[in-house]
Amino acid sequence: MMAICIHCGQENRNSARYCRFCGQELTEEKGESALMVETLQDQPSESAPVIVAELEIGQVLMERYRILHLLPPDDSFKVYAAEDMLRCWNCLAEQPAASVDYCETCGAALDRRPVVQLKASLPGSNESLPVSPMVFFDQGMRFEIELPAFEKQQPTPVYLRQNFAFRSHPGLVRENNEDSLITLSLAGQCDPNCIPPLGFYAVADGVGGADSGEIASKSAVHTMAREVIQRVLLPELAGEALDLATLPQILSELAQSANQTILDLRSQFVDSEMSCTLTAAFIRSNQAVVINVGDSRTYRMRQGQLSQVTQDHSLVAQLVEQGLIQPDDVSAHYQRNVIYRSLGNLPNVDVDVFNLELEAGERLLLCSDGLWEMIPTAMLEEVLLDRIAPQQACDRLVELANLAGGDDNISVIVVGLQP
Repeated sequence: MMAICIHCGQENRNSARYCRFCGQELTEEKGESALMVETLQDQPSESAPVIVAELEIGQVLMERYRILHLLPPDDSFKVYAAEDMLRCWNCLAEQPAASVDYCETCGAALDRRPVVQLKASLPGSNESLPVSPMVFFDQGMRFEIELPAFEKQQPTPVYLRQNFAFRSHPGLVRENNEDSLITLSLAGQCDPNCIPPLGFYAVADGVGGADSGEIASKSAVHTMAREVIQRVLLPELAGEALDLATLPQILSELAQSANQTILDLRSQFVDSEMSCTLTAAFIRSNQAVVINVGDSRTYRMRQGQLSQVTQDHSLVAQLVEQGLIQPDDVSAHYQRNVIYRSLGNLPNVDVDVFNLELEAGERLLLCSDGLWEMIPTAMLEEVLLDRIAPQQACDRLVELANLAGGDDNISVIVVGLQP
């Protein structure tokens, strides 16, 4: 008579005190698992019924899989739907602990967990402990993780919700704030044909402390916001769906309108040279169009890594492109404020346009040079990884820019994308 371990269901010598498979102490009393195995072995193999104890809803296996409910049986298995508390719902990457709030791979907020299927059965009499991560033993049973079902339950979301926040500060050196920013959001929940979430975000910066820079930046963002409402948001509300192919052209035209507005204002002032830089983003669900003129920037946070979307129209950016200085030297260069492209300087302005396809968990960061000149990219990335809530990220970024000296006005918008 072999001793059956009540913990893993494996056979051991009758004289053994500890299971040679799982290391648990063997008791003389036959537990429920042992009785199950004996019942199974005493009957013909072709017609043997599977006697597997039913798990309770909410029970946690291996400190990882939370049982949700029992699914229809699959041949000789009992199949459970279970929540995997150590895996990201968005990119499927495993996390170091169930308590983390933010995926270390894709950056998605871990406010929910993916669902897997667990096929439960009694272990075979000669089966050793598994080395595959797809099989584990618990509660005296063998569990196989069904990954195909796992992947099918994680489609890319069609609509992405925009969580955003902003902060602007004059810094510690300048008396007035020549930065301006604006945010517009249109979202709702009605019938299945409801329009997707729409958002417009813009940051403008009066150039180089020139006279009336704050008027230029304010006029730029207000002009663009007004036309976004008239040309995009109101038609969407009226049921006229936006043609995404026309959006880059629309945003370019909006920037030209802002440019003309500033030129008209300059004509009203004597010897005025007011102008501003601009970066803006329009987001429709998982599609975004980003534009920029000057050195206000838009960054993209994807899979835990921050990258610059826009290109600076500045002297130091050209020096970097020509290999004359390194990117890390830009913030300390004595000509870092020399901008060769801005709104309000020429009758027609060239506008850079970037098309992005967004995924859940990504974030966009829009800012003036008062932020990125004071904080290196690695630190910007660290803050976005550490501060999940957009407002907390904005507040921390402004705080760090001021701690670094606050040499210029600081403006920042953070937009998070969630299903």
